[in-house]
Amino acid sequence: MVNLNTVFCGVSLSSPLLIAPSPITSSFETIKALSKLGLGGIVIKSISTLKSEKPNRRNLLYDDFCLYSTGPLSGEVIDIETGARLLQYVKNQNLAAVASVLGDCKSIESWSTLIKEVNNTCADMIELNLRYSFPSPRSYPLPSESGHDVSLDGLMAHLHKNLKFTFELCQIAKELSNKPIIVKLFPDYMTIAFAIQCEKGGADGVTLVNSLNTIAPPRLPNGGPPYHFLNEQSYSMCSGSILRPLVYKYIYEVKKATNLNISACGGISEAVHVLEAIMLGADVCQIGTAALVKGKEHLKQLVSQLCKYTDQFKLEELKGAALKHIVPADKREFFRCYAVINRKEDCMKCTHCSVEAILCGAITERKSRNFPQIDKTKCYGCGMCAKFCKLDNIFLLKATD
Repeated sequence: MVNLNTVFCGVSLSSPLLIAPSPITSSFETIKALSKLGLGGIVIKSISTLKSEKPNRRNLLYDDFCLYSTGPLSGEVIDIETGARLLQYVKNQNLAAVASVLGDCKSIESWSTLIKEVNNTCADMIELNLRYSFPSPRSYPLPSESGHDVSLDGLMAHLHKNLKFTFELCQIAKELSNKPIIVKLFPDYMTIAFAIQCEKGGADGVTLVNSLNTIAPPRLPNGGPPYHFLNEQSYSMCSGSILRPLVYKYIYEVKKATNLNISACGGISEAVHVLEAIMLGADVCQIGTAALVKGKEHLKQLVSQLCKYTDQFKLEELKGAALKHIVPADKREFFRCYAVINRKEDCMKCTHCSVEAILCGAITERKSRNFPQIDKTKCYGCGMCAKFCKLDNIFLLKATD
């Protein structure tokens, strides 16, 4: 039996895979199904006192790159009683139970009440969802339409207020709870600054990252919202594979700047993504969009593939392995490389390399030689021909001249 055991924020997990908060983590039936897949834990839907007169429903639109969520915020939250029952049910399935908590953006005191209540549940950890928690301009209204100061001085003042808010919230959470505190941060150019404030405030870890505020693709031909029954749209929450490069960047930056435990979240959909995140410094990974849109069978395959990888590599040995290979931009070694054919006699003569990589103009088909010919003077090492070689018979070499 492959050992996937790990420790996150002092909590022992049977696997580094957790399910991120989403509609599927508010269902007892779905949690029971997830418990049989070899996961380490489940983060339930956000517990909150937020209320809305709007329908408790969010509309979801999925394409090849991301998931857009376009409904009211009230569709994201559950009350403390429901949350407590879900957490106990997760524990009953021998999984780590993580409580996601969402306070009122108008008052940090609302967080205190929620944290106290959640601390009395069986949750193993508490994740503070900061996505909607900051006073504007981080809110659904467009900044220019919400009456907020969007001048440079105004935005800097908001930034300072939000950094202070983060520090104070972490302090309060640690005072009121004896459970590990994780802060779920948003994708932003200042994410690392917020992570540093989390550490100063006493947080045990961060989740990198939450969904991205964006606009869902307009519908042809009139440019309306993606759903035909809607007449207008505002910001949508975007998640999925489109976030993964950002997640990797934030993991690296936060790992270099802090000693926080890191949960990677955003675009993690394959076993290799889990290992990549761990090599960059993550301790565990949360899977959200992939679980929601690809289903139980995909998760089962992901766990199976991860087990095959860990037959070859120990997770502990992989942690942070990539960090020593990442250097500041001004320290990078610049070099030229070119493509070469490994064994010309193995060439299938399928012409994929020359057809698919035709834009570079460096590879041509030489019928007299029965294999493609690569012109090193034209090759600039894009790797397209190697990518399309069915036999992996083309690879890149570093130029020595």
